[in-house]
Amino acid sequence: MKAALILVTAGLWSLPSSAAAETVELPKADAIVTAMVPDYWDARDVGDGIQAVSPGGVGMMCFQMTDERRPMESIIDATIRKLADSNDVIVDTLTQENKSHEELGGKWDVISWKGSSREWGATMIGLIVTDVGYGKRLVITYWVSKKDSERSLKSLGKVFASVRPVR
Repeated sequence: MKAALILVTAGLWSLPSSAAAETVELPKADAIVTAMVPDYWDARDVGDGIQAVSPGGVGMMCFQMTDERRPMESIIDATIRKLADSNDVIVDTLTQENKSHEELGGKWDVISWKGSSREWGATMIGLIVTDVGYGKRLVITYWVSKKDSERSLKSLGKVFASVRPVR
């Protein structure tokens, strides 16, 4: 998992030129950042952000904006609750790993866990947070089934590498 997390968060993949992708903007009303989500992922506005589900439903990523003053513990607690309530994914909080790195001109905090899904079994879960200015933080949550992680993490890495400021 550590190697996969490093690959995902390092943004080592570039977007393939032959694959179509949808540009998502956050926040929707007055964009601060954009990201490219592959067309073969089902991306939709979920009110408080954009959620994209992989083909076959074996992975999910969610982009949200939050106030930069919101405590990290509050973000983590809300993420764990939402994964359980909306995606039936249970986070094993004892497996939490924290890392941070500099990329795209900013600091990215990365928190990862192991977990489980009733439907998909063992899962890999991550929460990536960065300040984007204007009093906002970008929060990216993802989970993928462990057995499908190689393909899904490659797609997620491309999406993370595509995050760009608008202004």
